[in-house]
Amino acid sequence: MKRTALTAAIVFYFASSCILNAQEKAAPAAQKPAESPAKDAEKKEAKKEESKSKIAGKWEGKITRQNGEELKLVYTFKVDGEKLTGSVESPMGELKIDDGKAKGDELSFKVDINGGVTEYQGKLSDNKIKMKSKGPRGEREITLSRVVDINGRWLSKFETPDGDSMEITFTFKVEGDKLTGKVESPMGELEMTNGKVKGNEFSFDVDLGGNTIGHDCKISGDEIKMKIKGFGGDGDDESQPRREFTLKRAPAKQPKL
Repeated sequence: MKRTALTAAIVFYFASSCILNAQEKAAPAAQKPAESPAKDAEKKEAKKEESKSKIAGKWEGKITRQNGEELKLVYTFKVDGEKLTGSVESPMGELKIDDGKAKGDELSFKVDINGGVTEYQGKLSDNKIKMKSKGPRGEREITLSRVVDINGRWLSKFETPDGDSMEITFTFKVEGDKLTGKVESPMGELEMTNGKVKGNEFSFDVDLGGNTIGHDCKISGDEIKMKIKGFGGDGDDESQPRREFTLKRAPAKQPKL
C-alpha cells in the first residue's frame, strides 16, 4: 500500500479531531436536563465498576525473609463483580487465591501455603496496593506496583464527520527505556520514532509527509490514554486543544488452521 494513502487517511483523522474540537467550542452551551434517579444510579454503578477494574491485572512487590533475602512476588488479580480470583507467583511456584473479595478500592483474600492459611487485606491508592498479611509466619506489610506491559498490539477506533469508522493498530516493542513500533491502518503502516518509556508513561513520534506528530501516552492495565500533538499546535493554545484517544489491548491472534 502507498505511504501517501495512509498519510492522507491519518491526516484526515487528526483534521477531523480539530474540526470536532472547533464545533464543540462554537456550539452554544445548552442546559442539561435533570437526570432521572435511575440514570444517576446507573452512573454511580459504572463508577464503582471502574474502581473495581483498576484492581484487576498483574502487580508485583517484594518481601524480606528472615535470613535477609528479598523475595519478589507477583500477584495476578481477576475481578468479576465483587468476586476476586487469581494467583500469587514466587521463585518457588504459584499459589491460588481463595475467598477473594473486591469492593471499591479494597480487596481481601486468602492463600494456602503448605497447609497454613495466610489472610490478606489491601487497599488501592495512587495506583499502588498496600497490603497487610497475617498467617502462621506472622504479620507482614507489602506494597504492590502494577506490572507495566506496553508490548504488543493495541487498537483504537475513530469516527469521521460523515459517520465512517476506521480502526488504527499500534504495535509497541519495549527494550529498556526505548520504544519502537508501528502504526497501521487498512491502507498501510508507518514507523514510530523517538520512542521513550518512563514507568507507566511513554511517548513517540510519527512522520506524516514532513509533519512530526507527537504522542504522549499513559498505560493503566489494558488501557492506554493517548494525547496527540502536531497539527495546529501543541496543546498550549486553547483554540487548538490536544485530542485524547483511548487504546485497548488487541485480542490475541488466532493461529491459522
